[in-house]
Amino acid sequence: MRDAAPPSPAPSVSILIPARNEDETLERCIRAALAQNYPNFELVVCDDDSTDATPRILERLAHEDARLRVVTRRGPPPAGWVGKNFALATAARVAIGEWILCVDADCVTSNGALRAAILRAEFPTDGVRRSLVSALPMIECPDFANRLMMPTFGFWLSLAMPLHLVNDPARREAIAAGGFLLLRRDALEAIGGYERLAPHIVEDALTARLVKASGRRIEVFIGRGSVTTRMYEGWRDLWEGITKNAFAGTDFRPAIAMTGVLAIVGFGVLPAAWTAAGLVLGALHGFGSSDTLTLGLFGFATLVLIGLHVAIAAECKIPRIVAIAAPLGHLIFAAALAWSTFRGAYGGAFRGKGASTTGRGKMCRRTSC
Repeated sequence: MRDAAPPSPAPSVSILIPARNEDETLERCIRAALAQNYPNFELVVCDDDSTDATPRILERLAHEDARLRVVTRRGPPPAGWVGKNFALATAARVAIGEWILCVDADCVTSNGALRAAILRAEFPTDGVRRSLVSALPMIECPDFANRLMMPTFGFWLSLAMPLHLVNDPARREAIAAGGFLLLRRDALEAIGGYERLAPHIVEDALTARLVKASGRRIEVFIGRGSVTTRMYEGWRDLWEGITKNAFAGTDFRPAIAMTGVLAIVGFGVLPAAWTAAGLVLGALHGFGSSDTLTLGLFGFATLVLIGLHVAIAAECKIPRIVAIAAPLGHLIFAAALAWSTFRGAYGGAFRGKGASTTGRGKMCRRTSC
């Protein structure tokens, strides 16, 4: 995180938070947003048809701090809109900032996060201003499900979208994290506003692709020390979240999704399965020379996979011993991607068009699914 002072005069920023049934995390998120050590910002929260304590929390916090503005909408979004995107559009209509910072209601920002992001955008080291800056949140992993699966996500994301390529203006790769996405208002208007994003479940990645395709610069970085989130609570929540997002992450292209499934199985699962089977059969029937060579190759591939997961686990502050179960994580991820693709391509689910919720999936109760 950069420690320099913000530019003077500091450009105005509107922090937008869409909130649907987020009473467990919303107050922590809002208090962190209001604590930003940046001199020129407002906070706009859209209460998107919440049925829990979210409205009462917002009323209390708005009474405490005049910088918090609350807009309320009731009922399903219009046809053709994913709920989260309509909530962001609703908040953006009353926002006045030159910049828009979208923050998910389950994300917690450090008090210097906004200042650092503005500095990245306005005063980059190469002198070329950015129109989009996004931090990949550091994910809290309180249980085994998250400790197993989050490094798996990170592994494949880093292969599919290496950040040095995402940040290279000569490359087409583009990604962003909706949990912390800073965007120039004129860049948003240039790509068609939230109306252009209306039916899309993975609106953050699409925003990055459209902004980059328009010839503007983007920068994505790992938000270590800036942004944290807890995405899923246990296996059921995690499976639901993966299957709602995985197919959308391939831009609803079955061929790419199934290629991904084969890649995950081929590198993340088969070597470990072959090694385990070879060791068992070898112990029972003896090892032949060809068997030993094959076993050695697959065993080496398995050790490489586990070693990479050890490094990722250390980066994410996860016990490294969990890396031993990395092949299991890849197997679960492959199954989730396959199921998400089947449901999305043939079952009509998760495509986002006409979705009536704020969350990323058709059945989602919260914005942060």
